Amino acid sequence: MKRAILSSGYLLAIALMFALKRHYSTAAADDLRWMLDPVAWLVRWWDGQAYHWAAGAGYVRWDRRITIAPACAGVNYLIMAFGLAVAAFLHRWSTITGRAAWLLLACLGAYLLTVVVNAIRILAAIALYEHEVAWGWLTPERLHLLTGTIVYFAALILYYRGLHRIMGAKCLSGKTCFWSPPAWLPWAWYLIGAIAVPTLHLLFQGRPWPGLEYALSVGAGSAAIWLLCSKPARR
Repeated sequence: MKRAILSSGYLLAIALMFALKRHYSTAAADDLRWMLDPVAWLVRWWDGQAYHWAAGAGYVRWDRRITIAPACAGVNYLIMAFGLAVAAFLHRWSTITGRAAWLLLACLGAYLLTVVVNAIRILAAIALYEHEVAWGWLTPERLHLLTGTIVYFAALILYYRGLHRIMGAKCLSGKTCFWSPPAWLPWAWYLIGAIAVPTLHLLFQGRPWPGLEYALSVGAGSAAIWLLCSKPARR
């Protein structure tokens, strides 16, 4: 019975992630204001500049022609953070109520994390753009990609380790859980979410693959962060 309940929880989480991905793949800017509004508010609060809503485009800062567009919404990261919390910790709850509550908390936690981390990523990208940072092979476009990888993945590691510390090594029943997530799970999860899933999605839609350089950049950037943060979380 408990295994059936657990399986139902995973299936529900997968269905939610699939629905979010499908919504994001066809959504216009107006459909994504639930993500763009709080992100733009944080960016505006931090840099003190005016960002105005432009229907169909997103939030625009006219003086520098900067747009917080649907591509900046961070929905893929939201899906990634939610899925990681479910995959790593849903099994530690022994009741239907506990697992349902964890799904809701995982949704809320992933949303809040995405809003804050996405605002940080956008602010970093704006700073690079305004200062025209580039070093030879590291063009502004490549720096933009690497900055996003570093910010997103570092935050995902911290989020995972924070949840790991809060949850501990015991299920709520007091028994040792039948499975403990490996330390490398965040890295594997990030590679799946940042490379494998978008690639499969584009291939399914018959659209061109982002390219080998994209995959290598994300892989190398996340590997560097993982090596810097490779000390295992305490159990």
